[in-house]
Amino acid sequence: MATQCPAFNPSLETVVEFLERFTDQSADSLQQAGDDSTKKVSILVKSLPVNVVTDVQRRLKPVKLSDATYENIKEKLISQHEIKKSVIGATVQFLNRKQLPDESIENYARALNGLCSNCNYKYCRRDRSLQDPFVSGLRSASILSGLLQDCENKSFNECVEKAKLLTTFSADAQDIKLECNHHTSYKVTEHRAKGIKKVPTSYICIRCGQQANHFTNDCFAMKLKCMKCQKTGHLARCCKSTAKSLHAVSEAAPRDAVTSRVAK
Repeated sequence: MATQCPAFNPSLETVVEFLERFTDQSADSLQQAGDDSTKKVSILVKSLPVNVVTDVQRRLKPVKLSDATYENIKEKLISQHEIKKSVIGATVQFLNRKQLPDESIENYARALNGLCSNCNYKYCRRDRSLQDPFVSGLRSASILSGLLQDCENKSFNECVEKAKLLTTFSADAQDIKLECNHHTSYKVTEHRAKGIKKVPTSYICIRCGQQANHFTNDCFAMKLKCMKCQKTGHLARCCKSTAKSLHAVSEAAPRDAVTSRVAK
């Protein structure tokens, strides 16, 4: 006794895959049917779900299912399910298309436009249907943000042109940044070559009190006399001499002067 072929399941296989499986698994039954198209139709229909059979009947009208040939039913199955699967597959591919690395805005938009043509969108929906996947698929977050703010009521082509303009601005900004980094890097390299160390921002010179300007050994006050303690090497505002030591110095000066007069 011939084993019946498992029913066609459109969610698991294409109609072409099913027909190949059906021909293989029902080979004995089909061979017994020979050239009798009615028997072949009966074998095939038993392997189809009720909803698929109903759809085939509608497509065959005014021809009845009992009067249809085996080849005619196969054609109806293929024309229905293969086209349907093609549209769904194209739509999924279109909605999941993202901008590829190093892909220009223009090439990305062209690829999306081609995929959209296979989705059978109505003309009135086509433009908006292109905008959303285009914006969401952009690789640059800054360009995406710019489009979200400025392209609410613009057409797909206007969005593409805006994205191209933002890409140009972004590239120019990157070039400027690289040039600035180059100059900064050059200065750092030049200072290192000359043995010049960068002064930390928190560094305060103990001779003059200036912050992040120079190191103590490079201070201009090294040869200046303090107006407070009369010592050389710092300014009065940075003098650390105590009041007691200053008093001792001031007393020592007159005593030295009297001693010098007596000696004369």
